[in-house]
Amino acid sequence: MYGTWTPQQAEEWAQSRRLPPFAEVPDPAKFDPLQELYCTLSMALIWVASRDINNVREAWSEWWEVHKGWRENHPQGWTLGPLKRPTDHTTFERFPLDPRSACKQLWAAHITGKIVSTGINDETRIRRVIRQEEWCDLKSCDGYPPEVVYLYDDLCSNEWGRGFRRVLVSVDELVRAFPADEIVEGRDLQSVLREALADSPNLTFAEAFRIVRARGLKDKRDKIRDTVKYLGGIRKSGRRKAPS
Repeated sequence: MYGTWTPQQAEEWAQSRRLPPFAEVPDPAKFDPLQELYCTLSMALIWVASRDINNVREAWSEWWEVHKGWRENHPQGWTLGPLKRPTDHTTFERFPLDPRSACKQLWAAHITGKIVSTGINDETRIRRVIRQEEWCDLKSCDGYPPEVVYLYDDLCSNEWGRGFRRVLVSVDELVRAFPADEIVEGRDLQSVLREALADSPNLTFAEAFRIVRARGLKDKRDKIRDTVKYLGGIRKSGRRKAPS
């Protein structure tokens, strides 16, 4: 459906005629990603990090394809039709487990054989099983910030840049390796700040505070500042006094 009306005008028109809304949201109860045979790599990472089926569903393309919503056309007008998965990675910052830890845990499950996944190999262009030893040299084809790993389903080789596309993970094996009722441990303050300092040695207190809050920790400002100093960060520049 194409036109120059705004979504609000169209919805008001439908309401005035006692018609159902144009935009439709499907019943989530009818879309359970954990009942599928396979899920994508990003869905698997989200499950490891949150253990929340609602979060996993939000990363499922099949779920968004049955939505009917408004999309703005350029330079003008609107289209009513299926929606695509949102790409705002900041929505993942609330997960109990940070992206790096989620990747490590999911990778470990593959390396130890608890989970067997497949992907389309870059060289042969054929889907095949990704062997246990291959996971040692693969990483998520992501970018910065770290939460972007929850948006992609490809794997790259650390050395050659080749890997696997459209990775599919066995849902049954995923849930067995990472049960729904298992507590997802959050990060403690020191581990979060130690990781932040490793990535940015010149980390400021304001940056440290934002990172801590983004990880869902509620430590007070003084404790955050003291912990950063304890870990060797936020050192004042200047000459050291010579020993007397």
